[in-house]
Amino acid sequence: MTDSALDPEDRKIVTLARSARARNGVPEGAAVRDDTGRTYVAGTV
Repeated sequence: MTDSALDPEDRKIVTLARSARARNGVPEGAAVRDDTGRTYVAGTV
């Protein structure tokens, strides 16, 4: 699936996960949004 096929909100989550991965120099990154709208990002350790 390409980024252009994603919903705009999903695209933001993917971008945040990629940013976390790049910022920490790790092979995997993740981002989730809770029901209040807060977004959490993490990378592998």
